[in-house]
Amino acid sequence: MSQSIDTIVAYLDVLHANRHLIAAAYCQGGIALEDENQRRIRQLMQHRVLIPYFQQDFRISPTLGRHLDEVFQRQRSYAVGSNFGDLTNRLRQLIIEFMTASHENRLEDQEDYAAEYDAGVFELASLINDELLSLRAITENQFANVSTMAEKQRQNEFYLDRAEKIGETIALLEGQSLLGTLSDSPLFKPLLEVYQHQVLVRLAGWRSTHMDITAVLKAFLYRLRQIEPNARRIRAFAHFLRKNPDYQPPESEGVQTLPAWSSRYAGLRLKTHPDLSISQSREALAEIAQSIPSAKISIVRERAAGSSD
Repeated sequence: MSQSIDTIVAYLDVLHANRHLIAAAYCQGGIALEDENQRRIRQLMQHRVLIPYFQQDFRISPTLGRHLDEVFQRQRSYAVGSNFGDLTNRLRQLIIEFMTASHENRLEDQEDYAAEYDAGVFELASLINDELLSLRAITENQFANVSTMAEKQRQNEFYLDRAEKIGETIALLEGQSLLGTLSDSPLFKPLLEVYQHQVLVRLAGWRSTHMDITAVLKAFLYRLRQIEPNARRIRAFAHFLRKNPDYQPPESEGVQTLPAWSSRYAGLRLKTHPDLSISQSREALAEIAQSIPSAKISIVRERAAGSSD
């Protein structure tokens, strides 16, 4: 515990020693690398306080920036949490407000929205990069140490879900939703330049890292499913031994049938269901339904009372 406290104190000492540099980076929206601050900036980069922005410029990390926003009650336009979808929607809303302010000749508001958009793109890119680095470290170390295979499988599926969300965000960023809007008008040229040097130039690396992580997670899940039958047999045998501590294995020649604990697990039973949310599935099911011949319906007429019919 004392070592952990000492580590935290040492980190806080670094922040205190560089407080003027951190304050300037926060208030000015960034700071440039110069000869007199080069050593301090490198030190703050090692502690993830400053993050490279563009060429020789650096910015406060989004997590520290949000903390300072809360402390000093600084209101951000359309501010959201760290959800990738919400952050992307925020950028789209800021683009709309930027265009509206330009058409209404509100130049000061236009500059404010451009600055908020700049910060939003930087935050989203930093979060994607940090999430990929975190997932890569987790997968390369085979996740946290847990005691059961069920926990390990749930853990693996949880990280697969995280990787899937990042993949959806990357696909959204390289699609035409945002990029097409920014390319439509010369008005968005400064916003497009920010998007290019913060997102587009990094998409190929993000995609490659994401594919590597997903491949490891899927391979690991496949291995878990392979060893599941044997793991069940071992657990069944361990349970049998706990209930029968005096058990002595019989001679192999005298064994006629295998005991219950040695039976192999039947495996996963999968059931398929059509996905009606996909138009192709609905069309295929409609064709199948049309090919089924109509059932012949015969109506049995009952003879009315008092009638000879």
